[in-house]
Amino acid sequence: MNDAEHIHRLAFSWWLGNILIGSFVLLISIGMLVGDARELFYGKVSIIEFVGTLLVFLLMFPVGFLLFASSFVTKIVVKPQGLECHTTTYILLANWKDLVNIGTVKNTHAGKSLIVVPTGGVLTLRRWAQPFQRFLRHNPKDVAILVSQFRASNGHSLETDILVNVSQRGELSAELESV
Repeated sequence: MNDAEHIHRLAFSWWLGNILIGSFVLLISIGMLVGDARELFYGKVSIIEFVGTLLVFLLMFPVGFLLFASSFVTKIVVKPQGLECHTTTYILLANWKDLVNIGTVKNTHAGKSLIVVPTGGVLTLRRWAQPFQRFLRHNPKDVAILVSQFRASNGHSLETDILVNVSQRGELSAELESV
């Protein structure tokens, strides 16, 4: 492998999809809250309806914001010693020896994709997510990297980096496809 670091960001279709869906959910949640607040002041909405709207807003707004932000935050930094995977909620640092190539799996939310799973490494929650650590998975073994979501970087393909540096364990591929 080339010793230079390089960064793989989300492929354009994933980047655009996350921005569009995130924006849509954000606009719906903000519009719903503003519309109900205006009607509450004119006496057309009861307090119970407004509280229900507020609860829905408190669920939808963070989801929309995370989807929108993921387009700008999600990346994989390939280093000579391993991978550094950045998402909206965590940063995973894993050496090449701690990564396992599951192989190509047909039924993922990214379609047919090469999957890499860490057996070790360090997973650090982002500062904003630390108060929610009870609800968030924060074990490196809970992470699965779907390689097809990331585009090539300066002539480097993430799939090639994975195939060159990570050992393959094909027996786990059948287990993932049956789930």
